[in-house]
Amino acid sequence: MDIIYLLKVLWRKKLWLVLIPIISGASAYFFTLTLVNQYRSATQLATGLTTNESIRVSDERPTIRDTDLSFNNLLTSMNSGICSNLTSYRLILHEFDSAGVSFRSPGNNKEVELSTQEIKLAREEFRRKLEKLELLTLDDENSRLLLDALDWYGYNYQFIKEGLKIYRVPNTDFIQVEFTSENPSLSAYAANAFCEEFLRYYKGQREEGSGISVSFFKQLVEQKKKEMDERTETLKTFKATNSFVNINEEGSSKLLQISELDLEQDNVESKIYGLNLSLDRFNNELASLNGEGGSSTPSNSSNVRILNLRERINRLNERYITTGSSNHVLLDSLNLLRSQLKNEMASLSSGGTQPSGLTKAELTNKVNDIKIEIAIEQSKLNSITTKLRNLRGSISGYASKESVVASLQGEVDVATKEYLDAVNRYNEANNKLLASTGTIRQLYKATASANPVSNKKILIIAGSVFASFFFCVFVFVGLEAIDTTLKTPEHFKRTVKIDLAEQLIKVDTQALNFLTLFDTKTNNPELEVFKEFIRKLRYQIESTNSRIFLITSCKKGEGKTFITFTLAHVMSLVNKRVLIVDTNFKNNGLTRWLSTKKQDVKYLERKKDYEVKLLTGKEYSRKPSDDEESTEESIYNLVTPTRFRNIFIIGNNGGFESPDEILSGKNFSQLIDILSTEYDYIFLEGAALNDYSDTKELEKYVQKVIPVFSADTSIGQLDRESINYLRSLGNKLAGAILNKVELKNLKI
Repeated sequence: MDIIYLLKVLWRKKLWLVLIPIISGASAYFFTLTLVNQYRSATQLATGLTTNESIRVSDERPTIRDTDLSFNNLLTSMNSGICSNLTSYRLILHEFDSAGVSFRSPGNNKEVELSTQEIKLAREEFRRKLEKLELLTLDDENSRLLLDALDWYGYNYQFIKEGLKIYRVPNTDFIQVEFTSENPSLSAYAANAFCEEFLRYYKGQREEGSGISVSFFKQLVEQKKKEMDERTETLKTFKATNSFVNINEEGSSKLLQISELDLEQDNVESKIYGLNLSLDRFNNELASLNGEGGSSTPSNSSNVRILNLRERINRLNERYITTGSSNHVLLDSLNLLRSQLKNEMASLSSGGTQPSGLTKAELTNKVNDIKIEIAIEQSKLNSITTKLRNLRGSISGYASKESVVASLQGEVDVATKEYLDAVNRYNEANNKLLASTGTIRQLYKATASANPVSNKKILIIAGSVFASFFFCVFVFVGLEAIDTTLKTPEHFKRTVKIDLAEQLIKVDTQALNFLTLFDTKTNNPELEVFKEFIRKLRYQIESTNSRIFLITSCKKGEGKTFITFTLAHVMSLVNKRVLIVDTNFKNNGLTRWLSTKKQDVKYLERKKDYEVKLLTGKEYSRKPSDDEESTEESIYNLVTPTRFRNIFIIGNNGGFESPDEILSGKNFSQLIDILSTEYDYIFLEGAALNDYSDTKELEKYVQKVIPVFSADTSIGQLDRESINYLRSLGNKLAGAILNKVELKNLKI
């Protein structure tokens, strides 16, 4: 919607926009005269949430978000119903217990009146609820009595909530508590009572919550301690049953013994091997002295010894490498074996051994000594082998025991960790209990105010004026928005989207005198504008260079009949001969208006045998004879002059048939052509497009079609279908006429 148009609409409603706010402001003024003075008392609570005054159980500094959250939680607690109820208890008990200083007189509620016994019972119940910090609910046994008592003095929940105002002072650590009432002493007492009861309630809630946490964590510590002791005892029992204290130390000791015995075994085997070599050499030498054919070539035993030496060297070499090549004892054993292998190989390559130079008896003793020494070393080797076997057998059972011990130890570690965590949380809860009361305190007591609060009379009056003004604006704009009538040419163009030939002012057609309308200037501005628009419409008609027009509309009552005659009249003023053909058979208003009351007036009518005939005021029953008038003369007999100069009419007698049905059997097109030679303009009127097909049947007889729309109607679905038909006429559509336009709408 156009802003300029809306502003013009509002300007047209300026009287209402001024009058209604004035009335509203006057009403607000008289209302403020009845307002009772209100007194406000204020106090503040210091929270300690943004300072270092509060006791902290950790070194963490609260963030801005944490501080805001703490303030929001605190304000929510203060606005809870319990604090308001406790304040109500304090106020009503003050009234019951006061010796003579009373804030209010009972009887605010005329329907409630308490007896002395009821007051005594109510006093006891209020004291009990105040002491136990209980809410006042309907489930209480004496709830109705207590509610009636509060209503009697006007200290109910609604009064507390309306008078109380709680908010945080911006960018500070303080919370402002204000109370407003009609009594300054009452306001001060209520503000102080609220702060005291809130601090008592808040402290109790914090202690109760922290106490529950301490009890819970204490039980948790005891439970975790018991579990840890059970796991530790199980581990101790297993170790005692398996006869070792530390499985890692015992296992390391066993492995060290095995390593030492392996080394000792190798040394004994090396020694036995050397003794066997010496024994073989002395036996060979002894055999040579006995003449038993000792051989200088190595025997099979020498080859066996070489193979054994190589096998032992390989085995020791693998052990030496796997131990990181850092065991010097193994390295010495390897060097000894390699030396023996070297000697054995040298002996084998030299083909025998050198004689020792000993006698036979000495050789025999030597052989016996070596055998004894070999037996001793062999016994020692057997003992070492037995020990190694036992140690390796004991080591094989350590793996399973070690896994059991590790599992038990893991359970002990988990139980110990859970126990320590529970102890830490218990200590933390205990610390919070000690600091549960925090540092929230009332900074100062509220005092009675000497001056009442401004009742804001000026603001109320100004608000009323502005509210009523904008409400009127909203209403006028809303009405304009929902108004879908074609009241202005702009609305018509935006809605109908058909070229507008001209708009006509709404006038009182019953009071018009066309014989004198255009002869003199009237004092009626609407008539003067109407005449000028009619003249401009005449110009638009003349500029089309057409002479035969069909005037129609979408709905009935749009003004077709009036506009048809008005156009004919304004054309006659410039000496144009105008013929009006009343083809609106459904409503022959032109015929009734313009036809003279003579008996020989002829009309267009249809007989039952569907033949067209000419009627006079009398009904003819005979057929015309051969010597009657010619066809052209009969046509002109249809034309009737009116009482207006240069305006003629062909009327009709009405009917429910369509034009094609009425004019069937008669060449109506030829009739119009003949008449167009005698008249400058011919105007036909068609019935409403939404209801009848007359316009569509008559359109073929004319050169231009002029639709008429009323500015006080809206466009519906049937109208849109008719408008689509009019658009389909193309160049044959001469432009629409917007009728009944209010002069005030043309000025905006």
